[in-house]
Parts: sequence; structure tokens; C-alpha cells
Amino acid sequence: MQKLYAMPFDPKGEAARRYSPPRCTGVKVWIQAGSPRQDRINTSFVERSNLTVRHFNKRFARLGLGWSRKLENHKNAISLFVAAYNFCKVHSTLGCTPAVGLKLATETWTIEKLIEEVTK
Repeated sequence: MQKLYAMPFDPKGEAARRYSPPRCTGVKVWIQAGSPRQDRINTSFVERSNLTVRHFNKRFARLGLGWSRKLENHKNAISLFVAAYNFCKVHSTLGCTPAVGLKLATETWTIEKLIEEVTK
């Protein structure tokens, strides 16, 4: 699914819309693999995932100053986020962490336990 947007912001135009996203004018859908139901195709899962990453990791926040000078530091920050998200954060829809839900862990980890497991 690809969303089609109106013309981008014109710097000489309306200043109030400078940081607002452009208006969605349409959607183009094509199927890459399988046979999904056309009425169920959307970008909700990907957009929610992007929002979660931007919310919990400052390196992905818009207009922020939290950035990594080295690629290795960036990779480590992402790895730490993914591990904490899956092993430490209880999700309201599951009632447990994703790792406990998949039986990869027997209990919800604390950050201390996560760091201990990583540094073994």
C-alpha cells in the first residue's frame, strides 16, 4: 500500500502548516505475495510500530537532538530497545511481554535482568 499525498509544504505559503504532514489524496494498493483480502490491506501495523519506536527511542524522534555519532552506538541502542520492548514491557493486549507470550521467557524481566543476561 502506498499513500499518495498533496503537494509538499511551500515555504512561502502558509506557515501554520510547516510541521504538519501533507494531506493524503489517495491510496495505491498492489499485492506482493499471497492472496490477502483487499478490504483488510492497510498500514496500521507499520505506522503503530514506527510510532512506538519514535516514542521510546529518542534517536528516531522528529526534530530531536538525540542522535548517535557512531553506527555501532546506533545499532546497540536499537538492540536494547527491541530487547526491552520484548522482554521487559508488559503489553496491555497480551497481558504479558511478547517473550512470555511466545514462551521464550518464563517471567517478565526487569532491566537489571536484561543487562545481566546480555553481559553474560
